[in-house]
Amino acid sequence: MTDTCTEAINLRFKERFPRLDHSSVKMVAALSNAYHILFSVMDRAFSKSGITPQSMEVLKVLYLRQEQGYLQGELGELLMVSPANVTGLVEGLVKKGLVARREHAGDRRKRLTELTPLGIEFMENLVPEIARFFDEVFAPLTSEDKIQLHDRLNQLSRLLRPYWEKKLAPDIRMPCPVRRTAAEDKQSA
Repeated sequence: MTDTCTEAINLRFKERFPRLDHSSVKMVAALSNAYHILFSVMDRAFSKSGITPQSMEVLKVLYLRQEQGYLQGELGELLMVSPANVTGLVEGLVKKGLVARREHAGDRRKRLTELTPLGIEFMENLVPEIARFFDEVFAPLTSEDKIQLHDRLNQLSRLLRPYWEKKLAPDIRMPCPVRRTAAEDKQSA
């Protein structure tokens, strides 16, 4: 959403609901907007190498433990995604030769996922390029600005994480029923 559109929506909400504190709504709108823009930009950048921002997250986590690798369940927990999503992401990276699976030394039923030498080389070439891009884009911000933003975003994550961990839906009373599609009815049955 463009900044103009976001501001127009915020203004309309403020006019329509003057008694509400709109600072949280504005904050979430700005955060969501920044996330979507960043995701889109990085998706275009990564697509040149045939990977997605989600698969880049897998590569970053695997880069942490090059010598040991991770069980796919561990990857899912660290990335906060479902086992099915991890499987799909890992499969795509295996096909590209960036990731491999090997038998767990202590339990033959388990398989570890790890970077291949090509995956390590890929990360070691890509990370400096990403850092260079971010340095250029965020040059107007001071180091202190970036540290403060980092700290605030981590604070937001900590406040929201219990909802994700416990699979809680916010207690938002819906004013009227919304019609469900036939596919949604079938899915919930």
